[in-house]
Amino acid sequence: MFRHIAPWIGLFGLSLYVISHASCGEDSSSSPVCNATTCSGCCTATGDCVPGNTQTQCGSGGQACVACQSGSCTGGRCVTCDPTSCADGCCQGEQCLPGNLPSACGSMGAPCQECGAGQSCDNGNCTSATKCDATSCPNGCCEGDQCQAGNTDAACGKGGAACQACQPPTTTCVDQACQGKNCNATTCVDGCCDTNDQCLPGNTMQACGTGGEMCQACAQGDECTSQKCGPPGGCGASNCPNGCCEGATCQPGTDVKACGTGGAACQVCTGSQTCTNGQCAADPQSQWEVKVVSAVIEPPPIGKNWDPDAVIPLYEPPDCFVKVTAGSASGKTGTKDNTHSPQWNDVVFTTTAQNLLGPMLIQVYDEELILAPTLMGQCTVNLTQNDLNAGLYNVQNCGGMDVKVINLNFIAK
Repeated sequence: MFRHIAPWIGLFGLSLYVISHASCGEDSSSSPVCNATTCSGCCTATGDCVPGNTQTQCGSGGQACVACQSGSCTGGRCVTCDPTSCADGCCQGEQCLPGNLPSACGSMGAPCQECGAGQSCDNGNCTSATKCDATSCPNGCCEGDQCQAGNTDAACGKGGAACQACQPPTTTCVDQACQGKNCNATTCVDGCCDTNDQCLPGNTMQACGTGGEMCQACAQGDECTSQKCGPPGGCGASNCPNGCCEGATCQPGTDVKACGTGGAACQVCTGSQTCTNGQCAADPQSQWEVKVVSAVIEPPPIGKNWDPDAVIPLYEPPDCFVKVTAGSASGKTGTKDNTHSPQWNDVVFTTTAQNLLGPMLIQVYDEELILAPTLMGQCTVNLTQNDLNAGLYNVQNCGGMDVKVINLNFIAK
């Protein structure tokens, strides 16, 4: 009896073994779907997850891998500005700049830096270089960018004017002015002293001056008016180089009610502005709202799809939102669905003027239903004081031709 049963038991056991192993083989051949949840790198066309750090397979966050046409793959994105492609300058977003300006200073493909107040850009490095003028050297004279005491024959002067070299024994430096031995402020109160130590009336183009100072030869186009060289009308760049002109009167140019330099007409600073280096500028600590107003998105060409998870992918416009970062401040708009012309009027954050006058990063995304948002374009802009004064800024072609225009507003609080 057992002889007849045993073969059946053996056959039954073999069948179970085959079925069991076939089932295990099917489980081991399945692989997870490549997406933002399962892949920190990028997904190939065959659905494989790869690190996303090579020239031919670049990407992150489970997005589709792309091949970088130029530059390198850095941080999961194609970077066209890097130390290799921008060895002699600095990178401002994807743009290579010379790196020799205070507003964009750097070298060897490093990110461009904005130098601080009073600094200059020297060989790609921000350096402190104080300008010598009436503000920084009110009690002496300027020899280049150096402030001198102004009381020696070699460097005589005051009020931040250029130092004069007195010529002994004919002239010497007295009370920070070159004066003659016999012709000086005491003996020639109403005129000026020539190089022969003679007191002259001081009212001619060749010998203009008063108070016993050395006579000046007025420049071509200027006049000797009230014993001072200057343009017709009495105030200009030649006789008011460190201040501004309020009518025929030269003002220091440091007050908010009379701000300016180089003999230009004085300006009245408004709102929270201060007078800095002869220019009306926003107080660095003043608060400003940053508002994203609107954008224009280029409709994609045939074959390009903003919404891979859309019901009708080729015909559905993107669902747009914008992220803005300036220094330590960052914020984003809400999402506008299915439009190539989104309108937001969203305040994304409030920050200081000092933050806004540094590099500002703008990123435009397409919100996806399931996948991570798609970056449609990004760019870095550097606002100027004039941009803040105007209160608006239009960004053109942010990161390529897909994002044609982004409109921003700046509102002083």
